[in-house]
Order: sequence, then structure tokens, then C-alpha cells
Amino acid sequence: MNFLLLYTLPIRYMILFSLAIFSSGVWLFILSSDTPKSMHNIIEIATPHLFAMGALLFLLAHFLLFSTLLSQKKALVLVVVTYGLLFVNIFAYFLIDTLGIAPLWLKYITLGGFGSCFVLLLGLLWFSV
Repeated sequence: MNFLLLYTLPIRYMILFSLAIFSSGVWLFILSSDTPKSMHNIIEIATPHLFAMGALLFLLAHFLLFSTLLSQKKALVLVVVTYGLLFVNIFAYFLIDTLGIAPLWLKYITLGGFGSCFVLLLGLLWFSV
């Protein structure tokens, strides 16, 4: 029995599943970006996203840090930048509501940056397994 196959199959399934969840989340964001959000809605959205996306990035980061495809320093920089963009992306509505930043430009920039880093992280993990 090939034990490497037992290791790579669940990781590749998780990568494909993460990509599907991310793309559906972006699609739902695009569909609902015109509706105004109250502070209650922002907290209702931010709380599960902080836990779930943080846990997913934590798991992916650990798989990537054990990879030999990328140096640990570069992988660590990528993971920290992705975490930072995730945090700002989740709290962008809060910043928009309290600081009165121009509508959604911060959310679009951080979503694009987070999406790019997340897809790069998934791609590197796919080819390193």
C-alpha cells in the first residue's frame, strides 16, 4: 500500500474544498455588496469568519511550512500577509461604518489581496504535496 497516497489524497481534497468554499464566498459577496449592513449584521458575519477562516489558514499554513517546495521564511511571510489581509478584510465593514471610508474600496482591495494570497497558498500547497 502506498502510504504517500494516504497522505496526499486528504490534503488535495481539502485544497479543492477550500477553493470551492472561497469561490462561493466571493460570489455571495458580489451578490450582496449593494445591501447596506448594520453593526449587528457586521458582527454576525465577522464572528464565524474569524474562527473558520483563521482555523483553515492555520491548517494550510502548517502543511505549507512542512513543504520543501518553498523556503520556510518565504512561506511564513506569505502566511502572515494572508492572515493580515484576512483580518482587515473581515473588519472592513466595521472600518467603513465607523470611519466613513469611501464605500467598499477597502473591502475590494483587501478581498483581492487576500484572494490572491489564498489562491497562491493553495497552489503552492497543491504542488508541494
